[in-house]
Amino acid sequence: MVGDANELLFLLDSPIADAVLHGKIKGKKLTISINKELQQPAPGTFSALRDLKTTLSKKKGKNYLISSTGCKAKAHKVGVTVRYVPNPNPPTASSASDTADAKCS
Repeated sequence: MVGDANELLFLLDSPIADAVLHGKIKGKKLTISINKELQQPAPGTFSALRDLKTTLSKKKGKNYLISSTGCKAKAHKVGVTVRYVPNPNPPTASSASDTADAKCS
Protein backbone atom coordinates (compact mmCIF):
# COMPACT_ATOMS: atom_id res chain seq x y z
CA MET A 1 0.00 0.00 0.00
CA VAL A 2 1.26 3.48 -0.74
CA GLY A 3 0.72 6.57 1.42
CA ASP A 4 2.17 9.89 0.30
CA ALA A 5 5.15 10.12 -2.06
CA ASN A 6 7.66 9.22 0.66
CA GLU A 7 5.60 6.76 2.68
CA LEU A 8 4.79 3.04 2.45
CA LEU A 9 2.14 1.41 4.60
CA PHE A 10 2.58 -2.18 5.81
CA LEU A 11 -0.28 -4.26 7.17
CA LEU A 12 0.71 -6.44 10.13
CA ASP A 13 -1.75 -9.32 10.47
CA SER A 14 -0.71 -11.70 13.23
CA PRO A 15 -2.40 -13.81 15.92
CA ILE A 16 -1.11 -11.36 18.55
CA ALA A 17 -1.85 -7.98 16.94
CA ASP A 18 -3.08 -6.24 13.83
CA ALA A 19 -1.61 -2.89 12.88
CA VAL A 20 -0.65 -0.60 10.04
CA LEU A 21 3.05 0.26 10.13
CA HIS A 22 4.34 3.40 8.44
CA GLY A 23 7.52 3.21 6.40
CA LYS A 24 9.25 6.48 5.53
CA ILE A 25 11.58 6.76 2.56
CA LYS A 26 14.32 9.38 2.72
CA GLY A 27 16.77 9.15 -0.14
CA LYS A 28 17.60 5.43 -0.40
CA LYS A 29 16.78 4.70 3.25
CA LEU A 30 13.53 3.03 4.34
CA THR A 31 12.62 3.22 8.03
CA ILE A 32 9.58 1.33 9.33
CA SER A 33 8.48 2.67 12.71
CA ILE A 34 6.97 0.25 15.21
CA ASN A 35 3.81 1.65 16.86
CA LYS A 36 3.89 2.33 20.62
CA GLU A 37 1.06 -0.19 21.07
CA LEU A 38 3.29 -2.87 19.55
CA GLN A 39 6.34 -1.78 21.54
CA GLN A 40 4.42 -2.48 24.76
CA PRO A 41 1.45 -4.70 23.85
CA ALA A 42 0.55 -5.35 27.52
CA PRO A 43 1.58 -3.52 30.72
CA GLY A 44 5.08 -4.61 31.71
CA THR A 45 5.63 -6.53 28.46
CA PHE A 46 8.00 -5.01 25.90
CA SER A 47 8.68 -6.14 22.35
CA ALA A 48 11.79 -3.93 22.37
CA LEU A 49 11.59 -3.07 18.64
CA ARG A 50 11.61 0.63 17.82
CA ASP A 51 12.07 0.53 14.05
CA LEU A 52 13.49 -1.39 11.11
CA LYS A 53 15.86 0.20 8.59
CA THR A 54 17.15 -0.84 5.19
CA THR A 55 18.54 0.72 2.00
CA LEU A 56 16.60 0.77 -1.28
CA SER A 57 17.12 2.34 -4.66
CA LYS A 58 14.90 3.93 -7.25
CA LYS A 59 15.49 4.47 -10.94
CA LYS A 60 13.94 6.86 -13.43
CA GLY A 61 15.45 5.56 -16.69
CA LYS A 62 14.10 1.97 -16.85
CA ASN A 63 10.99 2.75 -14.76
CA TYR A 64 12.05 1.38 -11.38
CA LEU A 65 9.99 2.90 -8.60
CA ILE A 66 11.86 1.10 -5.85
CA SER A 67 14.30 -1.73 -6.38
CA SER A 68 16.99 -3.59 -4.56
CA THR A 69 20.52 -3.32 -5.86
CA GLY A 70 23.47 -5.67 -6.05
CA CYS A 71 22.15 -8.88 -7.66
CA LYS A 72 25.24 -11.05 -8.11
CA ALA A 73 25.24 -14.77 -8.89
CA LYS A 74 21.42 -14.79 -8.60
CA ALA A 75 21.61 -13.67 -4.96
CA HIS A 76 21.05 -10.27 -3.42
CA LYS A 77 22.29 -9.38 0.04
CA VAL A 78 19.53 -7.70 2.05
CA GLY A 79 20.66 -5.81 5.12
CA VAL A 80 18.38 -4.71 7.95
CA THR A 81 19.08 -2.81 11.16
CA VAL A 82 16.70 -3.16 14.10
CA ARG A 83 16.76 -0.52 16.85
CA TYR A 84 15.46 -1.35 20.32
CA VAL A 85 13.16 0.68 22.59
CA PRO A 86 14.57 1.53 26.02
CA ASN A 87 12.65 -0.55 28.59
CA PRO A 88 13.18 -1.83 32.17
CA ASN A 89 15.18 -4.84 30.90
CA PRO A 90 16.82 -3.55 27.72
CA PRO A 91 19.05 -5.66 25.48
CA THR A 92 22.78 -5.14 25.96
CA ALA A 93 23.06 -3.34 22.58
CA SER A 94 20.73 -0.56 21.37
CA SER A 95 20.50 -2.08 17.87
CA ALA A 96 21.37 -5.13 15.78
CA SER A 97 22.16 -5.55 12.08
CA ASP A 98 22.25 -8.59 9.84
CA THR A 99 22.17 -9.56 6.17
CA ALA A 100 20.63 -12.46 4.29
CA ASP A 101 20.58 -13.57 0.66
CA ALA A 102 17.43 -13.28 -1.46
CA LYS A 103 17.06 -14.84 -4.92
CA CYS A 104 17.16 -12.39 -7.81
CA SER A 105 17.79 -12.30 -11.55
